[in-house]
Amino acid sequence: MQDKQNPSAPQQPNTVICRSCGAPFSADIPNCPYCGTMYLPAAEAAYMNKLEGVRTDLTALGEKPKEELKKNLRRLSGRLLVFGAILLVIVAAGFMLHSAKTRREAARYKAELRWQIEYFPLLDKAYAAGDWEWLGQAYGQSLSDSHSIYNYQHHAFCEFSWRLLQVKDRLREYDEGRQSAPWTLYYGAYLFDLERLRPVLLDGEYERLDGLRGPLLEELTQRFRLTEGDLKALRTEVTENGFASYEFCEALLKEKGL
Repeated sequence: MQDKQNPSAPQQPNTVICRSCGAPFSADIPNCPYCGTMYLPAAEAAYMNKLEGVRTDLTALGEKPKEELKKNLRRLSGRLLVFGAILLVIVAAGFMLHSAKTRREAARYKAELRWQIEYFPLLDKAYAAGDWEWLGQAYGQSLSDSHSIYNYQHHAFCEFSWRLLQVKDRLREYDEGRQSAPWTLYYGAYLFDLERLRPVLLDGEYERLDGLRGPLLEELTQRFRLTEGDLKALRTEVTENGFASYEFCEALLKEKGL
C-alpha cells in the first residue's frame, strides 16, 4: 500500500531553469545566483512585499496618539519661545551698546569742537607774535591730551617747533650730565625732519623754521664734532627712514670716541 505524504513536512520551493544560463535555482529567488538574470515572478513578489512593509509602517505612524503629537508640538513651541527671547535680548543689548557708543562719540566730537573754538585763536595769537616756543609746547600738550591739532592750519609749523624744543631740552640735559651722547644725537636728528614737513608748510614757514634750527644745528655740530659727512649721513638716514636710529647715532659717535 502506497504511503501517504506527511502533510507536516516542509514544502520544498519549486525549481526553475534560468533562461540565460540554463542553471536550476529556487523559484523564490528574484535573480539567478549564477548569472544574475532576473526571475520576474519572484522579483515581483519581493517588490510587493516591500510595498506592503512601507504601507504597514505608514499606517503605524498615522495611528500615533494625538496626545503625543500635541506634547511634541508644545515642547517645540517652548523651545522656539526661549530662542526668540534670547534673540530679542541679544538684539536689544546690541542696540543699547550701539546707542551708547554713538552718544560717546557725539560727546567727544562736541568736546573737541569746543576745544578747537577756544584754543585755535590762542594758537593764532602766538603764531602772529612769532612765539614758536609756546607753539611747540602747545603742540606737545595737545598730543598728550589726544586733541586734533592736525586740524589747525599751522599744525606743521607747530610740529617742528615742538621738535626744536625737544632738541634744545636734550642738549641742555646732555650738558648737565643727565643725557647720553647717542640719545642726544638721536633727538638732534629731528632737525633734519624739516624736509619732510616742507610740502605742507605755508608760505614763508620753511624759511622761518630753517632759521630757527640753524643755531641748534650748529650747537649739535660743535658738541659732537660732526663733519659735513656726518651731517649728510644723518640727513640721509632721516630722509630715507623717517628718523636716525639709536644704533646709527651710537656707531657714528663711537668713531669719535664719544
